[in-house]
Amino acid sequence: MDYITQNINVLISKSGFKISDLAKEMGVTKQTVYNIKKGQVTIDNLIKLSEILKVPISEFFKTQKNLTDPGKVNESIEPYETNSYLINILNNQIQIKDKQISELISHIKWIERNFELSND
Repeated sequence: MDYITQNINVLISKSGFKISDLAKEMGVTKQTVYNIKKGQVTIDNLIKLSEILKVPISEFFKTQKNLTDPGKVNESIEPYETNSYLINILNNQIQIKDKQISELISHIKWIERNFELSND
């Protein structure tokens, strides 16, 4: 388990949230929360989690010794190290969005070719 996944689990545990309550707060299923706790997380879910747990998103990327308690912001903590894991998450999200946009454009072109759209 990488330290980001460990941080997620530590912060959730310290928060006192039950899985079902956390899922409800995040607007996701309990299975999604279980997946997040196993390290299958999107940047959108990390953002939601940081807001609900009241911790800066950077808390997920810190080594265990630099982790703060949920609800408290410790400004004296050294910056987290640059992480390829975060870059991979962001790249995956961008690729998903790019694919969705490409599919949407393709659908629009198909509609334009097959239907006469008028402004009447």
